Amino acid sequence: MKGKKFAAIIAIALIVTAFSATAQEVKVAPSKGIAFSADNVSLNIGGRIQVRHTYDGESEHSNFNIPRIRLALKGSIYQSWKWEFQSDFAKKDGTTLKDGLLEYTASEAFSIRAGQTKVRFDRQQLESSGRQTFVDRSIASRSLGMGRDVGVLVHGRFAEKKIQYSAGVFNGGGEGGSNVAERGHTLVGRVSFNPLGDFGLVQGDIKPSDKHLVFIDLAFAQQPEAEESFEGSTRYVFGAGYRYSGIYIAGEYYGRGTSDDIKSDGLYAQASYMVAPEKFELAGRFSTVDPNKDGDDDVRTEIMGGFNVYFNKLGHSMKLTGDVAMLKNEAVSEDSELRTRLQLQIVF
Repeated sequence: MKGKKFAAIIAIALIVTAFSATAQEVKVAPSKGIAFSADNVSLNIGGRIQVRHTYDGESEHSNFNIPRIRLALKGSIYQSWKWEFQSDFAKKDGTTLKDGLLEYTASEAFSIRAGQTKVRFDRQQLESSGRQTFVDRSIASRSLGMGRDVGVLVHGRFAEKKIQYSAGVFNGGGEGGSNVAERGHTLVGRVSFNPLGDFGLVQGDIKPSDKHLVFIDLAFAQQPEAEESFEGSTRYVFGAGYRYSGIYIAGEYYGRGTSDDIKSDGLYAQASYMVAPEKFELAGRFSTVDPNKDGDDDVRTEIMGGFNVYFNKLGHSMKLTGDVAMLKNEAVSEDSELRTRLQLQIVF
């Protein structure tokens, strides 16, 4: 596996060397990486590193780890064609492909994308893990949300980005996963309403906005158990949020049902406030998951408080995040357990 990591680094270095030799313009900026441009071609190189400490009160275990070391390359050819590659080097058993996609843009209202990418279902999964208020996503999003998959999607924006949509067909196997024989593809559709202007996909209101912003999201996904069948797993999510003058509020409700008539649901709600604009933020979050609504004593809950210290006015790109949570899993214990996390992140 180490050989594969080394080979990947060498290949990237060769690409950068070749491109830099012919680039007409080179720009380097904090949190924006290195940007090369030439006639009708562009290349941007960036990445991020997260270093984390976690204390698990249940096991009284203290641990340091590196959850993410991401390297991302993306570029364009004749503006209409784009490509993106992102890999993670944090796993000790090998390099992981996160994104690998090609995209053609006909207009702001219509783009088509193919490859491995985020399926665009729930907002918290769609938001980068590097642009979130807490150290990681809520238990509801991790349990019932949808991350990356391999497939094709179309997306676009209308009315000055006030209406945004996407629809896609995917394998349903997650990152690098194949479509299982005799199983239908996963269908995903999403629409986001931003009546006061584009809300964006960044948590918090780090540089306090001077106008009110609101989002309302709806999404639906279905994965048939067999081809030419509508029986299988169905998911839906509804979300809403608000941002203004350092205040950020957001939440989503998830539902899932299977052909075995097992119904699950979950939600999260979080809020944050910039105590010192672009410097210090306080936040709170509640999340719950019920894996089987007909079962008893299996609900999980997460109650959290947290903070962010932002450096050099770079927002999420250079920050120290801490959170304290009381976690409860009724299937394991009636008592809540303490967990603390502290994470330093730099985006380059």
